[in-house]
Amino acid sequence: MADMSVPDPVTRDILAIFERARSRLFERLEDLTDAEYHWEPVSDCISIRPGDDGVFRVATLFPESSPEAPDPLTTIAWRIWHIGNLCLRGYVVHFFEDVPELGDRHEWPGTAKEGIQALAEDWEHFIGISFVDTPAFRQGRKRNSCGAGQEKPVCRQGGPASTSSNWHVATN
Repeated sequence: MADMSVPDPVTRDILAIFERARSRLFERLEDLTDAEYHWEPVSDCISIRPGDDGVFRVATLFPESSPEAPDPLTTIAWRIWHIGNLCLRGYVVHFFEDVPELGDRHEWPGTAKEGIQALAEDWEHFIGISFVDTPAFRQGRKRNSCGAGQEKPVCRQGGPASTSSNWHVATN
């Protein structure tokens, strides 16, 4: 759980929002079974599946969509992977320098219990970096692909902000 005793009111509010989202999510995941975790309501769901080596991996990072066809459906396992690995780990890797190696982004636990535990660990790592109380966060700094900080605000897509972006980064 996030430390809510931070002195900065903006940081405290952001952490409180994250904590509310975390508690609601994990409350809904209580008692999730492996069958529910892997349930595919239609054929060809996007999910995590075991490889020949027995390691579960996601086959599709970003589902394709088109105007002619409905968006593909995903399993709960894929969605938990998406939040934990792709989002939370991805935010850490893409927005902050000096982060530890976080593993293969395609691998994810094959059971509900282990998947939820991995999500909890990713959440704690994400919140634990105290990113919201850093100059990089307050000033909208973004790490580029080679790891050096850019001196440009970030927009909603995670790239340099443009004048057309409706997201603004507070710079105190």
